[in-house]
Amino acid sequence: MACYDPEPEGYERDYRYKKFEHNSELAEIACELMQAIERQNKLFLTENKGILHLPSQKAMTWWNQHKKRDTDKKLKEDAERAEKLLKNNALAKLTDEEKRILRLK
Repeated sequence: MACYDPEPEGYERDYRYKKFEHNSELAEIACELMQAIERQNKLFLTENKGILHLPSQKAMTWWNQHKKRDTDKKLKEDAERAEKLLKNNALAKLTDEEKRILRLK
């Protein structure tokens, strides 16, 4: 059965939107649920039990896009961390005088 939740009006709408100030809270909850579904489905596939139940196509599309964004974010954070480490290692090789001349200190 399709989910039906008509757009609330006035105060109720404002309350709902303020309750979850940012969609990231909802995405975090959905992410946890989808991870649990994936783990359960892998268990079913591995042990060959029961019927595999997949979420709707809409949910799977969101989930695949969400996983890609998470992967891209992690790669970006890893690259930034590596760059910061490289910068700090390079700065550590400079003397205080060299840092002063380069206006790094």
